[in-house]
Amino acid sequence: AADKFEITVHGKSGHGSLPNQTIDAVVVGSAIVMAIQSLVSRTYSPLDSVTVTVGQIHSGTRWNIIAGEALLDGTVRYFNNEVGARVEDDLRRVVENTAAAYGATVDVSYDRIVLPTFNEASHSAIAEKSAAKIVGEENVVKLIKTTGGEDFSFYLQDGKPGVFGFVGTKNPEIGTDLPHHNECFDIDESALPNGAGVYAQYAVDYLMQNE
Repeated sequence: AADKFEITVHGKSGHGSLPNQTIDAVVVGSAIVMAIQSLVSRTYSPLDSVTVTVGQIHSGTRWNIIAGEALLDGTVRYFNNEVGARVEDDLRRVVENTAAAYGATVDVSYDRIVLPTFNEASHSAIAEKSAAKIVGEENVVKLIKTTGGEDFSFYLQDGKPGVFGFVGTKNPEIGTDLPHHNECFDIDESALPNGAGVYAQYAVDYLMQNE
């Protein structure tokens, strides 16, 4: 699953020579980042994969002015829906209490973007055989799970069976070997027929499984 959060820290701005008259939003924001990491390691079972990443911090206007506001945003990733049901409340509690310890206040926005994606075992087996018919068994690779977010998860709600997979398009010879989210990401379009073929073969194999 992939959730998104935004945190606005409200402190009190002032001159760098008089920190006692301020509430430093940069310090508060930094404390929140560290507290969030402890949230993961000390709140959840080590067997539950949970990650919290602060991807952006924006604060301050000048080198000698203590910032009165800080903006943080980031993402929470997990595989377990039970974790997802509680992580927002846990995050809010840690963020709000950390800010309060410094005399600051916070606004927290939390959005659940996509759900965990689970491939159902029997349909995965069908898809694996279908792919082997198109590209050869030696070219079918089982990947380890990652915490990447995927909106395909919405297709699988309410017990609907399905399988999510990847079509390999990495080709260093034509420069299509860069990762997702890289500004120069591109694909080797010659791989697209394989993807279409596997898709069609899976549909046939699925419909024929009870014959």
